[in-house]
Amino acid sequence: MNSFIPIGTLKRDEIYSFIGGLFIASSWYLYFAGLSGDTTVSEVAFVTKPIFLVSWLLSTALLFAMQLSAAFVVIRAIKYWLKSKNEMERKKILGLQDPIEDFIFVEFVNDLKYSAHLVGIIIFSTLLSLFPLYKVSSSFTTHNASRRFTLFLTILALVWLSFIVVKFWKMLIVVYLLKADGSLEIIDQNKYAQERASYIAKVANERSKQKVQTYLDQQEHSQKD
Repeated sequence: MNSFIPIGTLKRDEIYSFIGGLFIASSWYLYFAGLSGDTTVSEVAFVTKPIFLVSWLLSTALLFAMQLSAAFVVIRAIKYWLKSKNEMERKKILGLQDPIEDFIFVEFVNDLKYSAHLVGIIIFSTLLSLFPLYKVSSSFTTHNASRRFTLFLTILALVWLSFIVVKFWKMLIVVYLLKADGSLEIIDQNKYAQERASYIAKVANERSKQKVQTYLDQQEHSQKD
C-alpha cells in the first residue's frame, strides 16, 4: 500500500488530508457493504481492496476541494470585514499591543495554519460521513431518539468548530496583512532566542568588565591616598 500511496513523502497537512479521506471512505464503504449484506467488512483486510483504495483517494481529493473552496470564501469575507479595522484593532486580534510588540514567531504562524487545516478536515470529513454513519448506527441501536440526539450534538460540535476555524483564519490573515503593511515581522523563534541569549551575554560581559574596571580604579585611587 505504501507504493500506491507514498505516505513517507507526505507533509503533515497532507497526512491530515489522507486521514480525513480514510475516514470518509471507511464510513461509505461500511454503509454500502451493509446494503449489500457483505459480512466481511469487519476484517481489517478490506482496506487493501482496490475499490477501497480508489474511494480513499477520491474522498481525499473531494475533501481537499471542499476545503479549498471554503477557505477561499472565508478569506474573502474576512478581508472585507478587516477593511474597517485599523492597525491597533488588527493587532488586538492577535493579542499584540503596539509599540511593545511588533513581531510574531513563524512557529506560531505555522501552528495556526496546521490547526486551521486540521479543524477544517474534521468539519468536512464529518459532514461527508454524517449520512452513512447515521445509517450504520441503526445496526447498533434501535432507539431513534438516541441517534437523533447524537446527530444533534454532532451538528452542534460542527458549528462550534466552524467558529474556531474562522478564528484561526482571521488570525492568519491579520498576520499577513500587518506584515504587508510593514507593522509586523515574522521571525524564527530559535534564531531569536540565540540572538537574545547572545545579547544578554554581551550585556552581562560588559557589566562584568565595568565592575572590574571600577574596582581597579578604586584600588588605584586608594593607593594614591
